[in-house]
Amino acid sequence: MKIRFAVLSGLMLALAGCAAAPATRKPPPPTEPQPSAAEDAAEMKAAIDDLLLHKSEMVSLRANSDCQPMCRAGELICAASERICAIASRHPDQPAYTERCRTSEEDCHGAQKECDTCQ
Repeated sequence: MKIRFAVLSGLMLALAGCAAAPATRKPPPPTEPQPSAAEDAAEMKAAIDDLLLHKSEMVSLRANSDCQPMCRAGELICAASERICAIASRHPDQPAYTERCRTSEEDCHGAQKECDTCQ
């Protein structure tokens, strides 16, 4: 009986100590400020320019049947597409951004397919 009481007393003290300990909460991570509409428009233009540049590079590399640089251009097309779609996701009220995302994804898939075919 004494052992049971000692164990029960120890358990109660441990629980009381935990309940009395102050809760330590980590502050939420800081959120990054969202770009302005003007900044997004400028970034969208830059991403589209990059995509078009790499598409034209891919055309000239295709003529040379040079797979490694052509696949690298395809990767850059897909990276530009990701940027375009990230911007479009912040502006669901802009149908032109949504459409540009869709077409850039098609460009990415086409570039990946060309790379796979080349190798």
